[in-house]
Amino acid sequence: MKLSDYMKQNEQKKIKADIIKRWQERIVSAKLFEYGEAGTREYLSLYGKSIAAPKCLQFAQLALNEGHRDFAIGFYKKAADLQGVAIEEDHIDAVVGQAMAVNVAPSFGLEEELPQFPSNMQPGKFVPMQPIDGKMDRVDYANSDSYWGQCKHHGWKVIIFGTEERGWYQSRQMELVDCPNAELEADVMMMARTWGSFIAEGELCYLDVNFREFQTGSEAMESNRLLGREDVMPKVRYFMFNVLYGGHQVLKQYGWAVQLAYEMGYSGSYNVIQPVYVFKSTEEKNELI
Repeated sequence: MKLSDYMKQNEQKKIKADIIKRWQERIVSAKLFEYGEAGTREYLSLYGKSIAAPKCLQFAQLALNEGHRDFAIGFYKKAADLQGVAIEEDHIDAVVGQAMAVNVAPSFGLEEELPQFPSNMQPGKFVPMQPIDGKMDRVDYANSDSYWGQCKHHGWKVIIFGTEERGWYQSRQMELVDCPNAELEADVMMMARTWGSFIAEGELCYLDVNFREFQTGSEAMESNRLLGREDVMPKVRYFMFNVLYGGHQVLKQYGWAVQLAYEMGYSGSYNVIQPVYVFKSTEEKNELI
């Protein structure tokens, strides 16, 4: 079905009071509509775990009424997906918002290689290092010159393939996923302008009002609710442990680019990407412990 036909067939004559309330408290306060479809995806990642098609259509109509077409289109597509309706875009283009949303459906690898990255380091096809349990006591690692240390963060593993035009995001299962946050996408592009195309390894976390880390936005949102701060949106943070590729070369030394970013005070325009300090000396590692 054409997207324009689907929109006409699902016109909402009246917007319910609870939809207007959520619009004001959750969407307007965070200005999610400014990011087009990326803003819709961010809303759904936080509040859409069990959302139904009728509510999506209500939000879509309200967004149209308020003049936010691209934000509305994201809700129309979600409603159609929930209803099992195949949508074919026609003259209505889903133009991305100011932060350039990622529009990649989950898949395993891209059909064509990206010239910005080596053939053996392509999005969705790159095999990252897997964690292993330590076999020695922590003090032994601290006293050894063969090991460095970094703080642990409670999120989910994401490999970022960043270019000046956009980013690709790969899970630990080597699956490409949507960018979870428009501001992260903006920081990825800014980082690429600094280093050139890059591949970073890190943990994606959602922070509640007390800066506690959660793996999902819904968990952080529930924490805010229990703290009586449902009006506050969770913050997305990408804790960057390592840069595997940058400056047109494979980076052999672990943590080199991350350390450089940390020392330069790199934070991007939205402070979403956070380089994780690398503890090298025995004194630093003992302090970390």
